[in-house]
Amino acid sequence: MGHAASYNAAVVDQLMSQWREIPGNPHAFNELEALLASGDAIAFVGAGASAGLYPLWGGLIEALSDAAIERGLADAAFKSVWCQQMDALQAARQIRKRLGDGPFAEEIRRIFRPATGAGDERFTAVHAALMRLGFGAFVTTNYDRCLTFACEHQRRSIRELDWRDPGVARWLQGSATGSATDDGNELQILHAHGRYDDPSSLVLDIDDYRRAYGDAPRYRRLFEQLWIRERLVIVGFSLGDPWLRVLADLALSQAGAREHTDRRHIALIGLPGDELPAVELRREEIED
Repeated sequence: MGHAASYNAAVVDQLMSQWREIPGNPHAFNELEALLASGDAIAFVGAGASAGLYPLWGGLIEALSDAAIERGLADAAFKSVWCQQMDALQAARQIRKRLGDGPFAEEIRRIFRPATGAGDERFTAVHAALMRLGFGAFVTTNYDRCLTFACEHQRRSIRELDWRDPGVARWLQGSATGSATDDGNELQILHAHGRYDDPSSLVLDIDDYRRAYGDAPRYRRLFEQLWIRERLVIVGFSLGDPWLRVLADLALSQAGAREHTDRRHIALIGLPGDELPAVELRREEIED
């Protein structure tokens, strides 16, 4: 046991050393501490935070493909195309058409229904840590309710919204961390892409994305304002996540957006050890 503890401590020390050696990280960490202390930070939470309880995009498409096969509506060849050769949003659209809206919604409920992990909790250690950091509000693109369960575990007063909720308009009128709520002690969690238990709220396939981001001006404006006006801490997304590109492109398409969004946000993104030498190229990829 002592040997294992010493080994783990050595690994942590090595990781901390590597993290601090990456140019810009110590400064970003200091900014993050100050931002969290202010209470103005909004956590923007992606699928990586729920990893271990729920699938990432690749696993989701695989699970939906298997459902179509089990119902006799597809075969292994379809699954190969959907999982390996097609954009995830396009694949989700095709699978939905194969299954039909009702069975598709049933599968989403099955995949994202409450699950338990370590300690029989319905949230991950990442969600628990986020709740301890003093964020003023949460936005998530996840379909699960892990953030809600983690918040309830702390016995905090919460309000859940989805992108169609009238309360979203109040996020446009004031800060999501303050004046957007009647009760300053109420923590708001915006399910930006809907919840698994309300199929009509889901933004999951390419048609949903076009409907939400293209045909719903209030929804589009909400994310433009979040990107331009608020201070986001981005957690659980990868550098290759197409949704980050969608969000940034929406905001930067607005006149003067670059003037107001220069280094406003902080992204916590892990890199494999073999990518550490190329960290500056990755940083440029995010900032451009």
